[in-house]
Amino acid sequence: MTNTPRIDRLTTSDFWAYPVKQARRVYEILRLRATNTANASQYKAYRLEVKNRLNAPYQKQKTDIEKMQRTMSPEEFRATLQCLNAENRIEQLESQYRDLEMEYRRTIERLAVAPRS
Repeated sequence: MTNTPRIDRLTTSDFWAYPVKQARRVYEILRLRATNTANASQYKAYRLEVKNRLNAPYQKQKTDIEKMQRTMSPEEFRATLQCLNAENRIEQLESQYRDLEMEYRRTIERLAVAPRS
């Protein structure tokens, strides 16, 4: 047995015991559980918050592209940009979000049927 508290009994002070990424995921799971998905504005706010986290590596990539533009020749830069398609990135982001939400919903379902102690 571990001394780790159950996810449904976490307090604010418990979050300091977890790495930031793990605490963020716990927060997103609990927020999904509390979000009324039938309310379009609540659900959209949740989705955007999660997608912003998922999009963070692409924001770094954007600054890297700006640096490459300053150092590469125009031909090299055009060839590099062809590999980095914004449409593919949006599709990939949407797919990542859908997979993550399914994983979170499975976790919420397991929490609902877990015995309370």
